[in-house]
Amino acid sequence: MKTELKIGNWVQTKCKMSYYTTMQESSFSVPFDKNYKRIKLTENWLERLQFEWRPCSWVGSLYRSETIKGLTVFIDRNGLFRAEYLDNENWVVNEYVKYVDELQNIVNYWTGLELEHKK
Repeated sequence: MKTELKIGNWVQTKCKMSYYTTMQESSFSVPFDKNYKRIKLTENWLERLQFEWRPCSWVGSLYRSETIKGLTVFIDRNGLFRAEYLDNENWVVNEYVKYVDELQNIVNYWTGLELEHKK
């Protein structure tokens, strides 16, 4: 689920002037490895995906979603990203993520919403 590329996932093109793009339906007919590469999740990408930094000394770094209540991404002391979601029934789900498309997919699975992107 989280590693499947879907339409709307952000990936990087492999060309001289690389840029970030969303997957289009026609993208699935060409070999992914030859044309695209996955984007490694960074603090900069969290900010681009509408997360806001909040101080939290006990876990390392903490980012809260500006647009989806209950959605948080922790950067632990080992530098790993862990997404966590507290739903309306107070169930907590969490998952480690390495790439932007993985975060997009699990957030969509948990909430039914897409992460908004700002340039």
